[in-house]
Amino acid sequence: MAVDSLTTEFSETVATPEGHLALTSHPDQQRVRRDGSWVVLNADLAANADGSFSPKAAAGSLVLSKGGVGPLATMTSADGKKLALDAPFGLPAPTVSGDSLLYPSVAPDIDLKVTATKLGGLTTVLVVKTQAAAANPVLKTLHFDTVADGVTVNSDEAGNITATAADGKPRWIAPTPQMWDSSTGAAAAPRAKALAQASPGTSNASDKASGISTTAGPGAASKVARMPARTNGKGIDLTPSQDLLAHGTAPYFIDPAWVPWSTSANGWTWIQSAYPGTSNWNRTGGNDSDHPGVGICAYYPNGGSCSPSDTYRTFYQFNTSPLRGAVFHYATMNMQEYVSADWSCTNNYPLDLYVTSAISSGTTWSNQPWQVGSSLGRQWVGGSGHTNCYNNVPFSYNITGTLQSYGADHDTLTFGLYGDESNQYAFKRFIYQPSLYVEYDRAPNTPTNPAVSPAPKFVSPSQTYQACDNSGAGSWGWLGAGSDQSGAVTLNANVSSPTQGQLYSWSHIWDYSLSGSPDVDSGYSPLVGNGSNAPFTVKAGAIKDGHAYGFSIMASDQLPGTPWSGATSTCHFRVDTTPPVMTFPDTVSDPTKQFPPSGNGQTPQIYAGQTGAVPITAADPNPSGLNTSGLACLRWSWDPQLAGAAWQCGAAMPTGGQIPGITPGHWGTNILYTQAEDNAGNLSPIAPYAFYVPWNPNGPAPVFGDVTGDSVPDILAADSGGNLRAYTVPGNPMAKAPATVLAATQANTPASPVSDSWANYQLTHRGSLSGGKNVDDLIVHKPGAASLYFYKNPGNTYVPGTFDSHSLLEKPACDPALADCTGYAADWSTTLQIAASGDPLTTDLDTSKHFQNRTGLFTVETAPDGNGALWYYPEISDAVFGAPIKLTTTGWKNWELISAGDWAGQGHPGLWARNSLSGDLRGYTFTTGLVTENDVFGSPLGTFPAITKLVTNNLIGTGISSTTWPRVGSEGDLTGSGHPTLWGITADNRVQIWTGTPTTSTVTPGVYVGANAGTVLSTALGADQWPLSGAGTNNGIATDSSGLNRATINGSVTFAADHKGTANGATVLNGSSYLKTATPSVDTRLAYSVSVWAKISNLDNYQTFVTQNGSARGAYYLQYSKAFNAWAFVAPSNDNISPAAYYAAFASAPPQTGQWTHLTATYDPATKTMTLYVNGKFAAAGYNPNPTPWNATGAMTIGAAATTGYPVDNQATGAVSDVRTYPYALTPDQVTAIFNS
Repeated sequence: MAVDSLTTEFSETVATPEGHLALTSHPDQQRVRRDGSWVVLNADLAANADGSFSPKAAAGSLVLSKGGVGPLATMTSADGKKLALDAPFGLPAPTVSGDSLLYPSVAPDIDLKVTATKLGGLTTVLVVKTQAAAANPVLKTLHFDTVADGVTVNSDEAGNITATAADGKPRWIAPTPQMWDSSTGAAAAPRAKALAQASPGTSNASDKASGISTTAGPGAASKVARMPARTNGKGIDLTPSQDLLAHGTAPYFIDPAWVPWSTSANGWTWIQSAYPGTSNWNRTGGNDSDHPGVGICAYYPNGGSCSPSDTYRTFYQFNTSPLRGAVFHYATMNMQEYVSADWSCTNNYPLDLYVTSAISSGTTWSNQPWQVGSSLGRQWVGGSGHTNCYNNVPFSYNITGTLQSYGADHDTLTFGLYGDESNQYAFKRFIYQPSLYVEYDRAPNTPTNPAVSPAPKFVSPSQTYQACDNSGAGSWGWLGAGSDQSGAVTLNANVSSPTQGQLYSWSHIWDYSLSGSPDVDSGYSPLVGNGSNAPFTVKAGAIKDGHAYGFSIMASDQLPGTPWSGATSTCHFRVDTTPPVMTFPDTVSDPTKQFPPSGNGQTPQIYAGQTGAVPITAADPNPSGLNTSGLACLRWSWDPQLAGAAWQCGAAMPTGGQIPGITPGHWGTNILYTQAEDNAGNLSPIAPYAFYVPWNPNGPAPVFGDVTGDSVPDILAADSGGNLRAYTVPGNPMAKAPATVLAATQANTPASPVSDSWANYQLTHRGSLSGGKNVDDLIVHKPGAASLYFYKNPGNTYVPGTFDSHSLLEKPACDPALADCTGYAADWSTTLQIAASGDPLTTDLDTSKHFQNRTGLFTVETAPDGNGALWYYPEISDAVFGAPIKLTTTGWKNWELISAGDWAGQGHPGLWARNSLSGDLRGYTFTTGLVTENDVFGSPLGTFPAITKLVTNNLIGTGISSTTWPRVGSEGDLTGSGHPTLWGITADNRVQIWTGTPTTSTVTPGVYVGANAGTVLSTALGADQWPLSGAGTNNGIATDSSGLNRATINGSVTFAADHKGTANGATVLNGSSYLKTATPSVDTRLAYSVSVWAKISNLDNYQTFVTQNGSARGAYYLQYSKAFNAWAFVAPSNDNISPAAYYAAFASAPPQTGQWTHLTATYDPATKTMTLYVNGKFAAAGYNPNPTPWNATGAMTIGAAATTGYPVDNQATGAVSDVRTYPYALTPDQVTAIFNS
C-alpha cells in the first residue's frame, strides 16, 4: 500500500504486508507537484495561451518559440533565475510532434529541430539536408544570443557551458556539443554490435540506436566531431567542423543541448578517459552513446568503434536523507543493461558495484570520485541490444549491509559501476534509471508525557506531581486507597513513530521498598494509534500500602528486527491506602472553653450562641511501618454528610487537639460531624460529636420571622437557580452582619430525590410547629398537590436556617361543631394559599425567651361556589393540626395571604392579603381564644389557642400589581423600623420593600403602604465568599461558601500567608494565572458589593483583582488602574470593546506594593453611586448616570479579566484572598465590619 505522505520527486514508499516500509529511489526525477498533487513528468509539448509551447509536466520551466521575433527558448529555474537563447536564424512557425518542434527552412535546406526534456531542458539539432547547404557560410560560426537574469554564462576548456548564479551553483549546464554526418558502413557481423562513437551528445529518442544517423544521434558508421563552444558578452559561439561538412555525407546534424542543474543530490554521470574534461552530468538521449557505460570501448571490425579507445565508468547518486535514523532490513540496487559490445546472450562479463565519493556536474575523468571500501558485489551479465537479446537485461546487487553501515547517518549515497577494462567486448551501456530499493523501519520515538493514573498528589498544598525527575523520595506524590486493586492504576505515555500507524508501550514498575528494587509488574499496553496514549494496567497486588515505586516506559511496534524506543525518564510515586482516624476524648480539660461530650457528667458552661471548642484526636496510621502520607486536612459541619464543609488544610488545620470557633445554633443537644483527610486523599469515616448546650438567658430575644437564629426576620425566596435562600434586608440595624444564607438546594424540595425549583412552591414561616423554639419552621405547599409539608428548624444539620428534612402535615377532619364543613376537601389539593400565623395568642416570649405557643395556619381553599374560603388551622400538638375554623365562606379566591404578624399592634397576629387582579393590599385583624378540639369519637382533647373570628378588613395599599411583583410577602419588621414591611420580587429578581406606617389606633387599625418601592437586594444570586486559601483549594478548585459557584484555577498558582499571617491563607498570582467561577456572582444591573484582600507586587500595568465578565468587557473592574495610578472601581457603560464611557471611583494615592490592602466596591443603582472603600474606610465615590445598567452574564474572574470574546488581560501579579460578593450595596458600617473580621 502506497504511503502518499512519503512520496517525493525521486522516490515512492509503500507499506509491506509485514508492516515494514519499502522505499524505491531513482537518480532521475519521476514526478512534479502541481496544485497539491503529484504529476508524472511528461515532456510532450502543449501550446500556451500566447502561442508559445511548454512541456506538459517538466521539472523546470521551459518556453519554446511559436516562431517570429523573440527567443528560441526561455528556461526558468525554481528560484526564478532565467536564461533565454536566440537562434542564429529567423524562426518560421514550427510543427509539433510529441516533445519536439520542427522549424523548417531556417536557411536553405536547413531545418531546426528543438526537443524538450522532462527536466525542463532542451536539445537543438540543425539538420543540414544537402551538401550544398553544408557550404552555406552561415555554418562557419553559429551564434546564439543569450539573455541571462540572475546567472552568468561561461565555458571551460573542454567546451562545457555553465550558467551559474551568485551562490556559485549552476542552474543549467551544456555538455560539449557534437555534430555527425550520415555515413554508412557494411552490415554488422553477428558478434559485433553497432556501437556509436563515444563522444558526448544528447537526444531524447527512446529507441535503441540503429545504423542510420537521425536527429536522435549518429549511426553506427557516422563520422562524429566535437564543436568547441565559447561564450562572450553577447552569447555563445559554436564552430562546426568544416572538414566534416566538406568531406562527410549529407544530411548533417549539429547538436548543442542544455540540461537543468538540480539542487537535489540525485543524479547520474559517466566519465570517459578519451575526453577527460567532459561532463556527462544527467545526460540523456536515445542514441547508444547517450547512455552511461562501463569498460573499454575500442575498435570493432564491423562498426561502432570508439576512436580513440575510451574507458567508461558510471556513477549513480541517491538522496538518502529521508532514511536518516532508519533501521534497514533489506536493500538492493536494481539496474538494467541497455546495450553491449557482445550480442551473445550467454557470454557473461563482470560488473562490480562500489560505494564512492559524491558526484556533481563537475565530475569528469580528470575529477572522478574515489572508491570507498571493497566491491559490494560482482554480477556476470550477458549481452543485449540485438536479435534474441534485444531487450534490456536486468541485474541487481544486495546492498543491505551498505545501507546498514551508511544509510542511517548519510544524506547521500553514491554508487560506482565498473566493468572489465581489459576486454573491449565486455563494454556495456545502461539505462539512466536504476532504482534503489530499501525495506526499513524506524525505531519508535521515545514516549512522551509519562504519567501514572490516578495522578500522585498532595492534598495540602493541593497539587499533583508525577516526579519524572531526580527529586528525592520525600517529594514524591501519593496514591491512595484502592490503588492496590485490579485495574486501579495505569502507567501511561504518548507513543509515536515516524512510520507506524499503531504502536504498543512497554512499561515496567519496580518497588524501591523491597530488597534490590525488583520489578513487580511489566508488559505491553493494548495496540494504540500513532500519537495516542498507551495505558498499561498494573496487576492487582503489585501496589502495596506504604511502598515507593518507580516506573519507565518504552515504545515498540513489535516488528521483528525493529528496536524499541528509548526509555522515558523514571517517574516515582508513593502509596498510602490507610485512611486517617478521628476520635474524641471522654472528658474536656476546661468546660468554660470546650464543649463536653453529652452524658459524661461534666456541666456545660458555654451557652447557645457562644463560641467554644470541640476536642479531637486525628492521626494517620502507618501499619506498614514504611511510608505514610500524613494528616493533611480536617473539616467539620452540622450536616451529617458534611455538605458544603470546607477543608481546613496545612497551617489552617486546627492544632492543640481541638476544633476552635464552634458556635452552636440552638440550645439542647448539638452534633458536630468531623472528618480527616491525609495527603493521599484518604478520608476517615465521618465521626459525630454530640454535646449539650444550655440556653443563654442573656442573648438577643428571638423574633417571629427569623429562620437563621440571629433575631432578625428573614425573607425566604427562591433564587434564579431554583435554590432557597434566606435574605436579611440590608440596613436593618438589628443585623450584626450582611447575610444571605443558602437555606436549601433544589435537591431538598419535597420532590426529593428529584430536583425541583423552590420557585414552584408556596412558602410560609412564622413561629414554630413545636414548643420551646426560637426560630421559625417552614411550611411548604405545591399548588394543586394533595400534600402539605413542613421542615423543622434546625434540621438534620442542627444549623438554624438549613432546611434539609421534610415531613407530612396531615389534613385534619372538619368538625361541624366548629365550622360549616360543606365542600371541605379531605386533602390539601384545593388549597390556594397558605400563611403561618405565629403564636395565635401573643407576641410575647416565655421566660426562656422561646415562642410560647405553636403556630397556626391560614389557608384559602376552594369553596363550593368556586370561589375561595378563608380557614384557620390551630395546632393541637407538635406538627398536628386540629379541626379548622372557617373564618369566611367565600370571596378569597384571588387574594394572596401574607404573614405580616402583629401589624396592628394588638399583641397578637393579624393578616395581610393582596388581590392579584387589582393590586389592592388589605389588612385584617382577628379575635383570638381557646377552642375545644375533640377526637374522632367526639371526646374532648383539650382547649387550644386559635384565631376565632375576623374583625376588621381595611384597604392599606394600592398598586401592588402582580404583573410587576409576581411574588409578595412579609415577615414583619424587616428594616428595624418597628413597623411591618411588605416585600415584592420583580420578574427580574429585584427585591423591593414598602415599610408600613401606622395611621390609626389599635382599636380601628390602619397602615398606609406607600406606592414607591425601594430595591434592597436581588434573588438572582446570593452572597458568596471564596477564601482562596490552600486549605480551601483542592485539585485546582477553590471552594466557595455556598458550594454552588466554585472557582477553577487557570495556570500555576502557589500559596502564601494572608493578611492575618495565616500560612497558605492566600493564593499567589504570577501574572498569567487567575481563577474563574462557574457562573456569575451578582446581577450587575442591580445593587451589589464586591470585596477582596489584595497584595500587588508592581505597578507596571493594569491589574484586575476581581471582575464579572461580559463578551467584550467586564461590568465592573476592582483593580489597580494604570490611568489613575491608584486603586479603582471602574464600570464600562456597555459591553463593547470601546464603550461610550467609563464610570469610576478611585483612590487619591498609589497602592503600596508588597502590602495587603482590603478593597470594597459598592454600587447602588437607586442613587447611581459607585463607592470605593480601602482598608474599611471610604476612599472615593463616583457618579454612574447610566440609565440602563447592563448585566454581565459571564463568570467572575479573580486576578484577570477574561471576557468570552477576547483574550485574557489585566492579569494581576501578587496575592489575593477572601473574595466576597453581595447582591446589595453594603453600608459603611458593614464594610468596616468585614475589614475588621
